[in-house]
Amino acid sequence: MIFSTVSSAPLDRGRDWRETISNAYFPLDISYADEPKFSGELEARSLGPVSLSRLECDGLIYRRSKRHLVTPHGSDFLITIPDRGEVGFVQEKCDTRCGPGGFLLERSDVPYDFWHRERTSMWVVKAPNASLRARIGPPERLAGMTFDATRGVGACFVDMVRSIGPRLDEMGPRALDTLGQQIVDLVCLAIHADDRVLDTHLSSVRAAHLWGAAEALREALGAHLTPADRARLDPCIATARSQLTEQAYRAAHDAGRAMTPDQAMAYALDDA
Repeated sequence: MIFSTVSSAPLDRGRDWRETISNAYFPLDISYADEPKFSGELEARSLGPVSLSRLECDGLIYRRSKRHLVTPHGSDFLITIPDRGEVGFVQEKCDTRCGPGGFLLERSDVPYDFWHRERTSMWVVKAPNASLRARIGPPERLAGMTFDATRGVGACFVDMVRSIGPRLDEMGPRALDTLGQQIVDLVCLAIHADDRVLDTHLSSVRAAHLWGAAEALREALGAHLTPADRARLDPCIATARSQLTEQAYRAAHDAGRAMTPDQAMAYALDDA
């Protein structure tokens, strides 16, 4: 898909850009500073289940609202890489900014605002929730976070996105699908390299270990949680499970059940 507002009449530019963006990503409302004078270009390619696009346009606001979520649509994530200019993003309790040298994660199944005031260029990777989930666990916890793209794996991810763009027309479906998977692999490695993600993951694993150990000890003693204790504990367990894959949670929980009481006590007291 290649589109430029140069081919649109001034009074049609806003409508045509909105339709182009909705086709490339998902339905959105758009507010323009000066709609008849708006200028934008977008080029998008499919890489198997992943898509890669580059767009440059004047300042605007994209808004995904609750009414957009009524129509069934796959749960996707956008990974935005600003090339020039700063973008803003608000979703639920997250309010963040991202400029060149970083990338931003956005989820499609919750309302949000995304904007930039000046003419801005960016790359955007659209990836299915399932592709990210299989590599990093539930990605919803990462929505609205920005990540470093100036060094390490983050820089490799951005370098790859920028370098393959001009070569996509030279490749067949099999090569494009492979590139899409490699892009997802790299962005997930970059996310894993961030200490904030690691801390969240490790704390959830630790909690699962301790809950498993406590459960085994209660069973050995014939003890049971009171309804009040269960009411306090269940939300905590749900939070930890949401930050891990089910397989990872069960493995950590079972490892905790296998601890001896002394091992569980030492583990609980170890802050390292």
